[in-house]
Amino acid sequence: MKKFNITKKGKVIGVIIGVIVLVIAVMIGINTYRTYEKQKQIRNYEKQISQVQENFSKKKEHSEKLDSLKSFIKDYEQYKKSDKVINEITVKYEKEIETMQHYFTDVYDKTLSDNTLEKVNEITDKNKISTTKTNLETLLKTIEDETGIVCTEKEAEVYSQSVNKIIASYDTRIKAIEQKEAEEAAAKKVAEEAEAKRVAEEAAQAVQEAQASSSSDSSGSNYYGGGSSDSGSSGSGSGSGYYDSGSSNSGSSDSSSGNDIHFYDKDGNDVTPPDYDPNDPVWY
Repeated sequence: MKKFNITKKGKVIGVIIGVIVLVIAVMIGINTYRTYEKQKQIRNYEKQISQVQENFSKKKEHSEKLDSLKSFIKDYEQYKKSDKVINEITVKYEKEIETMQHYFTDVYDKTLSDNTLEKVNEITDKNKISTTKTNLETLLKTIEDETGIVCTEKEAEVYSQSVNKIIASYDTRIKAIEQKEAEEAAAKKVAEEAEAKRVAEEAAQAVQEAQASSSSDSSGSNYYGGGSSDSGSSGSGSGSGYYDSGSSNSGSSDSSSGNDIHFYDKDGNDVTPPDYDPNDPVWY
């Protein structure tokens, strides 16, 4: 009887041990399967992430890269809401998003650097300053539009403060240049008006002098004078004009021949008055 009980106990213990071993084996099998499925899932996500990274690097346009980043962030948000969240995959998603975002922030930084002018107060090229200012204003607009995708609001505010400070310095310099240009233009206008007035006065004076000279020449050509001469002389005196009696006989008293007397200016032009009468005492 006692021997039977010992044997029965041994069988019970053996069964219990077998069950435990089986449970352990099942648990190991389940864990192994889960590990396998997890690794398989990780590989699939890694493959998808690598494909996104490759496509992103191939895109050339800023807008295309931005669309790719937006799509990837959307996929990540959906992934976080699923029941298959794996820490390793989460890390890979976040790392890739950060890498893609760095592409855009590097563009921001380069644009800011390229359009930051050294010693701006010594620059006199207004167009150069205006161009860099426009580039910075475009950068600000881009950052505003991409906030929440490329950078956080706090990061965008840091960019905004830096860019606006530079733009303000450019505005100050442009105003100073424009003020100087206005002053120079005003001074140039005054100088041009003064020069125009001087030229006009000189021209007017020249006209007056020419008119005076012409009047003097005219009065001299209509006057017989200069040297002494006989009434019968056919030669010229030493004056500015001369006359021709039209007769070869000096001292002729023939009235008809007297009517042929003519006066000429120094250029040989006949300037005899139409009502000239040598017999009229008024002409002497």
